[in-house]
Amino acid sequence: MSRSTHNKHTVNSSKAEFKPHIKTSAKVLQSLDELETVKEECVVKMKTIPHVNMNCSDRIVNENIETIFKFYELIKNLVSTFESNEELIKEQDDFITDMLHEIELGPPKDLGRAYKCYSDIRNSRYTRRIAKNQNRLLAPLYHYINSNPKMIDDIKSIADKCALAQRDILNASYTYRTIEDNK
Repeated sequence: MSRSTHNKHTVNSSKAEFKPHIKTSAKVLQSLDELETVKEECVVKMKTIPHVNMNCSDRIVNENIETIFKFYELIKNLVSTFESNEELIKEQDDFITDMLHEIELGPPKDLGRAYKCYSDIRNSRYTRRIAKNQNRLLAPLYHYINSNPKMIDDIKSIADKCALAQRDILNASYTYRTIEDNK
């Protein structure tokens, strides 16, 4: 084996064996593996326009627009849930007051009717507690939304603008500025 062949062979084998030693966490390595997976899945055909391929950034934009619309729906549902829970709590309070007044002021009850009153009050208190706990969790966001009444409309407007921009991008076409003669 000549010296030049030996050196070339040695250099190639040393390059193949060289792996840089970088200390990194398992979480970083997992993120890199996930990035590779995302990279492979990035090109997706559009369902509505079969001749257009979505690249990774288009897919991310599409997911973000969907997220904005979901957030808008979440806020609308949060407001209606909070307000319906408030009504339910008031109804249960009124029902419990009626039951307590019946026990206090009504004729004496036999054991079966007394158990029914107990059962009704217990079920009402349970229903009320669920609504009250849910509203306790929703209250900070609900009060924030109420202090910014335009927020819901602004989010809807943003989502609509993003959807229009996406539609324009997907339906974009090019019109030639000059026509070349075919000679």
